[in-house]
Amino acid sequence: MLFRQSAGPLRPPGQPVLGIGITSLAARATASADVLAPAELAEGARALTERVQRFRPRVVAILGVTAYRTAFQASRASLGR
Repeated sequence: MLFRQSAGPLRPPGQPVLGIGITSLAARATASADVLAPAELAEGARALTERVQRFRPRVVAILGVTAYRTAFQASRASLGR
């Protein structure tokens, strides 16, 4: 979420700011994706899919191809478009 210096969030949680949304596939912070269980990543993929259907962004970028492959059951996914 983007924050102003001292005025709090620019928008209520869950609403895109300036047309940009940032989220996470996992409900907990980790040092790396390899400590997340496949079920956690799959749940994150389900939730992200719902948000994408709701907000209809033109572009969705995922950081971490290994986590993406696990979350979306796409073992052959490659980098790029």
